[in-house]
Amino acid sequence: MFGEFFTSIEWNGAWLWLVVAAVLFAAETMIPGFFLVWLGLGAVVVGLTMFFVPLSHQWQILEFCVASGLSVGAGWFFWGAGRAEETDKPLLNLRGLQLVGQTFEVAEPIHLGRGRIKVGDSLWNANGPDLPMGAKVRVTGINGTILLVEAVNDG
Repeated sequence: MFGEFFTSIEWNGAWLWLVVAAVLFAAETMIPGFFLVWLGLGAVVVGLTMFFVPLSHQWQILEFCVASGLSVGAGWFFWGAGRAEETDKPLLNLRGLQLVGQTFEVAEPIHLGRGRIKVGDSLWNANGPDLPMGAKVRVTGINGTILLVEAVNDG
């Protein structure tokens, strides 16, 4: 029964693109994220087009790129854009920003604008005015992983 079905199908580019789409949809279920489905939609568009208009390989690839690009863009616009969830901890994975405004002690003297401060049980690189070891500093900002500090007057 199935043998007759498969031998009667003309295996043109349309079926190939639909098989590619099925593989992309199946891979989407096994790979984290939500991207391959849009490429699969591009392959479906090319496969359906090939049933009605035979295209050369170059035009098929061009149509796949355009259809995939449009589906990725539409997916981002309708599904992904603005879906960032509000959270009560916006600085959760931004450790340096969490330290802004806090006071710490200089662990290695700040000389020529560079030194290290003790934050908990670790040392962080710091940029600020020249200060001796043991001086108190307040974190005013960050530059990558370097904390920007200013001297704190104990008086």
